[in-house]
Amino acid sequence: MITAEASTTYRITLRPPQSRLRRAVTWAFGAAALVRRERRGHCPKPLRQHLRGWRLGFFGPSYTLYDLERNDPREYLSDYEVLIRFPFVNDPFNANVRNKLALARVLSLSGFRTPRLFGLLDRGRVRALDGAADAAAPLEWLERHLAPGGRLVVKPAAEGQGRGILFVARDGEEFLVNGVPASREALGALLEPLRAYLITEFMDQAAYAAAVYPGATNTVRVLTLWDLERGRPFIATAAHRFGSPRGGPVDNFHSGRGGLSASIDIETGVLGPGAALDAGWRLVWHARHPDTGAAIAGVRVEHWSETVAMLLAIAARFPEAPAVGWDLVVTREGPCVLEGNSPPQVAVWQVHRPLLRDPRTRRFYEAYGVRRRSDPTPRG
Repeated sequence: MITAEASTTYRITLRPPQSRLRRAVTWAFGAAALVRRERRGHCPKPLRQHLRGWRLGFFGPSYTLYDLERNDPREYLSDYEVLIRFPFVNDPFNANVRNKLALARVLSLSGFRTPRLFGLLDRGRVRALDGAADAAAPLEWLERHLAPGGRLVVKPAAEGQGRGILFVARDGEEFLVNGVPASREALGALLEPLRAYLITEFMDQAAYAAAVYPGATNTVRVLTLWDLERGRPFIATAAHRFGSPRGGPVDNFHSGRGGLSASIDIETGVLGPGAALDAGWRLVWHARHPDTGAAIAGVRVEHWSETVAMLLAIAARFPEAPAVGWDLVVTREGPCVLEGNSPPQVAVWQVHRPLLRDPRTRRFYEAYGVRRRSDPTPRG
């Protein structure tokens, strides 16, 4: 038993969650990301609007998406808060969620559905993840394991925003990469240099999603936060992304890459209209998909009640990461988790409704210092 007297001998030093150096490094990387984002998303708008956006912490695409000429910026998480302050919410446990391999293993062991993991591609070899000693060159591995008519996903274990994902299919004896025929030599040359890539099962989306746009796997992104008063997670917001010819085989909704984002009513699973940035960086709304003509607004996401229950159960297993953006695909059999984003980008949700308009969500971000009670974003 430790006595009061003993406590005077054995001193415990409480260290702050992040050192000043670590905060400075994070701030520097965040600032660099802000600059890169502004350069990539060069929105043609008057200098006055650029200056106002920068002063408020918003850059070109976000200023346009949130229509901050008319809406109150105090209700939105700014780019500054997302990239500079938000990373510390889950710190030091961001990697627990962000690492796709580790997350898939944890979820699978807990009984949640994720794409099957087939191998790790690194330094010119594919190694099995089940302990089997059958390492092989990428092309040799594909010829052995990918049957005609089959498809696989090759994706980086740590990258995000759809970057670097390859969809490899086999049509008879021929291979296709992202729908484009590739010779064996070209495919081998593409895969050989890759580092820390996962080879996973390809998940076929449910009919409702394929009907909207069949050229991409259209995914759902849901934000879970923790209700600090009740001590349990809640779903703060949800959106459904849909691809377009401009985005290729992925459904990215950021930086004007062509994807659409439709809000999901958390209670009913019904979609609102799809938002997108057109080629002129203007925000446009689509009740129907602009390329397929299929309805978006009013469509109900299949297996929605099951999806909500699953995500709340998953979030409850990660109390160390109280703010996560979950990516999932809804298949005919039900929801399947693809990855977690820690910290998540918020434009896919805030284009529909500012996050801080909800009191419970605002309390969460204030409690974690992302939005300070004494330092609200000025109206401008």
